[in-house]
Amino acid sequence: MSAYDISAPRMRLKKLARRAAVGVGRVIKPVRGDGGQGVRVLTYHRFGHSALDPCCQTPQAFEANLAWLARHAQVLTPAQFDAYMRGELTVSDTAVLLTFDDGHISFAQHAMPVLARYGFRALVFVCPGLVNAGGDTPGWPALRAAAQAGHTIASHAYSHASLGKMSLANAAQEIDAAASALQENLNGAQSELFFAYPFGTRADRSPALGDLLRERGYAYCFTSAHGPCEPGDDGRFLPRIKIEGGNEEHLFGHIVGGCIDHWRLVDHSLAFLQQRGRL
Repeated sequence: MSAYDISAPRMRLKKLARRAAVGVGRVIKPVRGDGGQGVRVLTYHRFGHSALDPCCQTPQAFEANLAWLARHAQVLTPAQFDAYMRGELTVSDTAVLLTFDDGHISFAQHAMPVLARYGFRALVFVCPGLVNAGGDTPGWPALRAAAQAGHTIASHAYSHASLGKMSLANAAQEIDAAASALQENLNGAQSELFFAYPFGTRADRSPALGDLLRERGYAYCFTSAHGPCEPGDDGRFLPRIKIEGGNEEHLFGHIVGGCIDHWRLVDHSLAFLQQRGRL
C-alpha cells in the first residue's frame, strides 16, 4: 500500500466526480465559448501502479497522454510560456505547459525517458528538504540530469509544508531556504521565475504570501485551482489542471480542451473540503 493511497470508496467518488465534471464541461463549453483561450498548465505527480493513489498515473497512461499531445496540442517550454504571458508569443488553442510536482523518483524513472522521446521540455517543482531524504525522492544528481536534459527545475518551497498555515516569517524562511538549496546544488540551473505552492488550495496561500513571492522575483506562482492561464492574469495565483490516474486517460483530450476548467468553482467554494482531504 502506498503512503499516498486513499480508501477505495473515496477513490471511486473522486473518479465519478471528475467524470461528471468533464461531462458537464462538454455541455457548457460551447455555450461559454472560451474553451480554446489561454494555456492549460498540466500537473503530474507520480508514476506507477497504485490503484488507490489519485495522483499516480501508470507509465502507459502517461505515454498515451504525450502521444495525444504530440498529435493534437502545442506543448510549450517554460521559456515559451513566459513569452506568452508577457504578450510576446501567440499560441494555438490547445497550448499546454507540462509541470511535475514534488520531485518523485518516478519522474526520473518513467517520465523523463518518455519526454525525451517526444522532445518535450517540462517544469519540475521540487522541495530541496526532501531531496536525498530517502523513500521516493530523487537525489541531486538526478535533478541535475533533468536540468541538463532541458527541463526547468523550480521551487516547491523547502519542505512541502503549507505556507498558508504558518507565519509569514516562517513562510519566508521556507521560500528562501529552498531558493538557496536549489542554487547551491544545481549550480544556477534552476529557474527563479516559477514557484508552486505546496498543496495549493485557498488555505495554502494568501495575498501576503503572493506579495512576498513577487518581491523575491517569482513571476509565475501556481496554485491547485483549475483553469487556463492568460496574459494579464495575477501571476501570484495562477491556475493549473491536475491530471489524475484511473479513468483520467479516457477524459484527457476533453480536459486539455477546457472541459474541466469550471472545476475552479469547487476549488474556491469548497476549499474547506479539500483541506480536510475529502475531495
